[in-house]
Amino acid sequence: MQVALDSVHAIVAGELDMSNVDDVAASLTAACDGTRSLVLDLAAVTFLDSSGIVRLARLNNELAKAGRTLQIVPGVNTIATRILELSGMDLILTIQRHDAGPPPASGSASNGERSKD
Repeated sequence: MQVALDSVHAIVAGELDMSNVDDVAASLTAACDGTRSLVLDLAAVTFLDSSGIVRLARLNNELAKAGRTLQIVPGVNTIATRILELSGMDLILTIQRHDAGPPPASGSASNGERSKD
């Protein structure tokens, strides 16, 4: 996770499903406390089920109520891109259609675990 001024850039890798989605969302919410936006890179997600989709929508709503924004970077031709498009969530969430850029220098979140540097 990388924090820059008023934004947090987080990478989620692996599976995002009912077994870990609440922990991942709690970590992301805590990490962006005091910032204005969360950029969530899902390009390395290998599995995304309906609970993951619903939790992304809830996270988006929670952040919006707090005056913050959520931007999803699903990557190009990835599982996340396909699932977000099939579910119609690409029409609801703010999706960045390009690559998020280089990974954060301070590590990434993977399967609900935040890296600590």
